[in-house]
Amino acid sequence: MSNLPCPRCSGVALHRTPLGCLCKLCEGCWFGFEQFEKALRLSDIELYASEIEPTLEADTEGVSLETPVVCPLCQIRMKRHIYMIDSDVTIDMCRDHGMWLDDGELVKIRTYLQSTQDEGPDRVTSAPGGLFAFFRRIFGGVP
Repeated sequence: MSNLPCPRCSGVALHRTPLGCLCKLCEGCWFGFEQFEKALRLSDIELYASEIEPTLEADTEGVSLETPVVCPLCQIRMKRHIYMIDSDVTIDMCRDHGMWLDDGELVKIRTYLQSTQDEGPDRVTSAPGGLFAFFRRIFGGVP
């Protein structure tokens, strides 16, 4: 397979790694769904020692995050949405191939998931409105 193009940087090829495909210019990263799950399961030490380390800190200036992006595999415009409805992290996703995370977004998602995990298993059933309200919050709507 040829090099994939960066969805943000016209004409720039992504650098393939075992975890994802990194753009060395904007430091965004393309993840297949399995790669994304793997990145979420890694320890901080493993993640910061990986080849996608440059994408972990939101330190790249001058990149327009509002510009719509296309999937580097099928070239169809990706859907933008908030990850898990209440994480405040907007991701670009192709339902067939994977997701594009801009510089720093992977760490924001990991931090969000850690904070929800720290709330414990009773988070769902003890939340106001119980299980139904939890699913409405996750899948859209106001509990």
